[in-house]
Amino acid sequence: MNLVKHTDSILSTKCSPVKKLSKSHKEIIKSMFSVMYAENGIGLAAPQVGIPLQIIVVDTGNDPFTLINPKIVKKSSRTSVNIEGCLSFPGKLFEVERSTSIVVRAKSENWKDLSFVATGINAICIQHEYDHLMGITFDKIGKLVL
Repeated sequence: MNLVKHTDSILSTKCSPVKKLSKSHKEIIKSMFSVMYAENGIGLAAPQVGIPLQIIVVDTGNDPFTLINPKIVKKSSRTSVNIEGCLSFPGKLFEVERSTSIVVRAKSENWKDLSFVATGINAICIQHEYDHLMGITFDKIGKLVL
């Protein structure tokens, strides 16, 4: 499994939901964590490794987690502008405005329903990776700073 760079058209494609969790999906998730850690990332979306499915892995330093078919069902009106990097855009940093708090619904890697509030770095990371699932990259919504 290899990281896809920003020039790959898959990054502008809206991803398909996972219909039923299979053994191959679990292997994809495991491989996604391996790629993310090898690249020193804190989040990774399936299209970033060439897979057009709605799967995100996140590890912001607390407990690593997986979101399958995530939906951001509510965003706070309060926002902040942050400097973000992206594994698919090596060496580039963008200023991006994001909600400071979001409500997320998804399936876990064990196909259990999840519903939670994310704040801080988790909210930023989930919004960034969710955008990837929708075919949106941060160069389209942010301002290049490096």
